Amino acid sequence: MDKCTRELLGFQDESLIFEKDRWFSRGVDKKNRKFNRIDGLYAKVPTHCESCGVLFQSSADYYKHGTIANKRVIQVPEYNGEKSMLYLKIERYKCRHCEETVSAKLPETFVRSGKKTSRKLELQIILDFHRNMNMKDIASIRNVEYGVVPRLLSELKGRNPENFRSLPEILCIDELKATKDCRGNMAFIAVDGISHKVQTILDDRRMDQLIRHFLQYPRKERLKVKRLVMDMNAAYHLLVRVVFPNAKIVTDRFHVVQQITRAFNSLRVQIMKQFRTKDKEEGKKYRHLKKFWKLLLKDSEKLSRKKRYNYTFKRYLSSLDIVSSLKEYAPVLEEAYELSQILRYHFKNKQADFFFDIIRALDTTILPELFVKKMKFLLSKEESIRKGLEEPYSNGCVEGLNNKLKVIKRLAYGFRRFENFRTRSYIQCGLLTGICKVV
Repeated sequence: MDKCTRELLGFQDESLIFEKDRWFSRGVDKKNRKFNRIDGLYAKVPTHCESCGVLFQSSADYYKHGTIANKRVIQVPEYNGEKSMLYLKIERYKCRHCEETVSAKLPETFVRSGKKTSRKLELQIILDFHRNMNMKDIASIRNVEYGVVPRLLSELKGRNPENFRSLPEILCIDELKATKDCRGNMAFIAVDGISHKVQTILDDRRMDQLIRHFLQYPRKERLKVKRLVMDMNAAYHLLVRVVFPNAKIVTDRFHVVQQITRAFNSLRVQIMKQFRTKDKEEGKKYRHLKKFWKLLLKDSEKLSRKKRYNYTFKRYLSSLDIVSSLKEYAPVLEEAYELSQILRYHFKNKQADFFFDIIRALDTTILPELFVKKMKFLLSKEESIRKGLEEPYSNGCVEGLNNKLKVIKRLAYGFRRFENFRTRSYIQCGLLTGICKVV
């Protein structure tokens, strides 16, 4: 084998010896699949005798004693789209001092002890973990047995990138439905609000577990956290009081608009169900409210004024005209629609005083009690909502990460164990970048 071929195949070690014209052949495995067979000899003198400990400094200390009985079979990276196998004879040597035989050990940089896949092939598989692929596809692409891939992933489990040394000033937190073995039913995610780097992914969202986890950080680092950005469903006030005493809670703006929209949509469904579907006129109203619900939830400023022929109403109408027609079906619907649009307008323009004054003035004389209750729920989060309007921070980075983790789960056809899910997530988020140097 010439020098160029050695570099192409990655066999630069001079101790690997290949016969000039007999090193390559075609083999067939047990499943009748062809593969590239490379035959060679590993001839390296051990540094010492493992039995008596004598250093092998010259031929006076050792002599050649054939090769090991069975060839060492190692799978190396594929070539020309086909699996490649290296069949190595390993030379044995006999110690002249104790007459014990010893053979050279293959370097760990080439293949690990007891493994049948080379380091370079393992590295290629680990790099594939960064891509949105399930493990069966990775095994198919790299022409390895399926068991090799999950085994490599499990070896990376213990490498937690969280060093408990530093915390960001802005910490965005959220929850995620991860795997069935999560102890708190939902997983907990924390992200740096400035750099958008993942801080941690935990399998338990319960308060006692979160306090225990974050108390592992030095007090100096915990005092650095100034803002805790979250949605309105989470009750993390105790976490702020015990773990992050200098932090203020900031409610994500998207979830405030979502609360207003959901309250109005629930009222729309409630009104829609009051219409008798068998009655001709009421049946039309029912179908109209069911079909054009997206227009009712849309910002009124974004409604189109361009008229087009509508086959449902059987006349030319714009989106604004359709909404005006729908509002006339019930006085309560019109009142709730105008209220939600006014609230969204003040919230978008960051007019917190007008926003909360309108909510405080709500009563149940015109609007249903449940609708008013959902709106007044925002008053319980007034301080954190005001912070959200005053400051530029949001939970967008966490919501984006949530979507990414859900894609990882879906493409992997689900994960049985949380540790596998977290390890794969850390790899794809770029937190385990140092593994390529170790593996």
